[in-house]
Amino acid sequence: MNNDIRSSRPWRASKRVVSASLAALAMSVPLAGLIPGSIASAASGTWTDLTGNGIFAKPMAVTVDDAGDVFVLNDTSGTNVVEELPHGSSTWIDITNGYPFNVSYGGRIAVNSQGDLFVTNFKGSQVDELIPVGGNYQSTSWKDISAGGPVYAPFGIAVDSSGNVWVANNVNYGAPIISEWSPGTNTWMAKTNYSGINWPQALAVDSAGDAFLSYAFATGVYELPNGSTTLAHIPSPFAGGAGSSVGPNGNLYVASGNVIWELSPDAGNNYVHGTWTAISSSVFNGPTDVAFDSAGDMFVTNSNNTTTNAVVEFRVSQPPPTPIAETVNVDGSVYQVIGNFGYNPAAAIQQGSYAGYIEERAAIEAGASFSGQGTESSYLSAILDGSGVGIDDTHVTPEQQGQFAALYQKLGIIPTWTNNTVQIAAGVTALKAGAASALAIENYLVQMDGYSWSTAEAQAAAGFPVQSGT
Repeated sequence: MNNDIRSSRPWRASKRVVSASLAALAMSVPLAGLIPGSIASAASGTWTDLTGNGIFAKPMAVTVDDAGDVFVLNDTSGTNVVEELPHGSSTWIDITNGYPFNVSYGGRIAVNSQGDLFVTNFKGSQVDELIPVGGNYQSTSWKDISAGGPVYAPFGIAVDSSGNVWVANNVNYGAPIISEWSPGTNTWMAKTNYSGINWPQALAVDSAGDAFLSYAFATGVYELPNGSTTLAHIPSPFAGGAGSSVGPNGNLYVASGNVIWELSPDAGNNYVHGTWTAISSSVFNGPTDVAFDSAGDMFVTNSNNTTTNAVVEFRVSQPPPTPIAETVNVDGSVYQVIGNFGYNPAAAIQQGSYAGYIEERAAIEAGASFSGQGTESSYLSAILDGSGVGIDDTHVTPEQQGQFAALYQKLGIIPTWTNNTVQIAAGVTALKAGAASALAIENYLVQMDGYSWSTAEAQAAAGFPVQSGT
């Protein structure tokens, strides 16, 4: 069965572990109240287990690129040291590619806007880069970029908005506590020197160029403001930070103990006087790192898990938008459509001049309902809007896509804003019971569960075993 556990569409099926509000899971530290807009105070969301077919041995670090691909670093050697989960896929890929050193004793991973990966190798005392070729990481090799730089036993790593790579060194050996590598000039520079505290583990850099450093055994986090060489101490209610990240809301997140701690700055954007909030969940089991995608979803690695919840994602639920009604005239009959979810303008729907307009027109003619408050019709229109069907599509025509969408709505097998789930097996069963064509069922698998057309066609050839959960 194709369990699509990474998708850009909110209704796609997934392995849901816990459905809860992060606000309900958050324990407020008595420093101040929650800052509005923080991930911890999000209205609701769902924890999803991304482990799937991945082979995890003490997963230590996670990062997510701009395309939504997830990368995990395991504390191991040989194969499956570095694994990738491409966006929209349920299959993890081993991209270790002969990674030359044992990552034992830990390391961290980061990615830049071009998709280049960077890994710190504590035991090998180096920083390695993997540059994809045409988006493929398996056809390229790692290279050491730390030669000649002030790098020794590096652990924490981050990439800033300019693409510079920041590394936290184990300063027992006199290296700068933070070093920075510029890919443009291929040079390293010291950002700040030894502070008297050893074993820096977690490093994050925000959009302003401020760096945040956490230590294995020290209480508090240290901030290095952009342009400064002096670390400022930020008090914290925990000791030791394993991994950290700056969220899209500008808040700092640190994995420590069995909690993800969130630091919101004060009204003056000062972190020293900010608010710490503890985010807890039953899916945490030794969380070691935290990362975010562009949508604000949180990703966490659990070092004590291997086959379930080794990598988990918190998908933030979005409130339903307010639909805007429009009236269209199709062949003399007047219909109401949701203007801000479907294709505009209304005249284009009436004329059916482009693929998307043809889809929506066909859905109307097939009896689809776009009226009401939008809790049902907004999703229907979103299916048409996001289907990606073109005039020359070799599998489904725009007319068929509109007809299929109307059929799915009639059978009640598409989600709504109030029930954002899809039971794929039940949907396939309903389609078969309604004598739907094989193409309609294949299209349902492609649109609702992220199947490729070849996989959906294989399901059809086998009699759609997905309806029995296989």
